[in-house]
Order: sequence, then C-alpha cells, then structure tokens
Amino acid sequence: MRGNHIDIPKVDLTPSADEKRTSLRISRSGILFMLIILLSMALLAVFANIQHFHKDKIETAIVKPANPFIRRREELARAATERRSA
Repeated sequence: MRGNHIDIPKVDLTPSADEKRTSLRISRSGILFMLIILLSMALLAVFANIQHFHKDKIETAIVKPANPFIRRREELARAATERRSA
C-alpha cells in the first residue's frame, strides 16, 4: 500500500535574515531624546521643590485698593477695630 503514504516536508524553524533585521531596536537618537526629557522633568521637579520651600522668603505682597473711597472705609474699619481692642 504505497499509494496511501503522505509526504510531509521538513519545516525550518530558524529565523531568517529578514526576521533578524526587523527585531525591535531603538535608535540612539530616540534614547537620547528620552533621556533629555527625563532629565528636564527631574530638574523641573527639583526647581519646583526649591521654590516651594523658599516661597515665604520670596513672596511678600501688599494689596491696596485703587479706589480712594474703599481705602478710606478700610482705614476707618481698622481704626474702629483698634479702638475696640484697646
């Protein structure tokens, strides 16, 4: 019964040269760009923390109303408060 024999060819499972070339590879410029972004974010975080701790020394603001009537009303209210506390 030679006619019922099925011939199965051997399958080569080793990767070809094309498959080896298409493997995942990151370019040097891409890695450099990612490192620059990472370092920039780290420097920004450090700078933000430094600013946070020095905020009391840096920020001193005195706000006065531009309208003289409002300013006078606030002066009168402040004087009345001082008189009550004294």
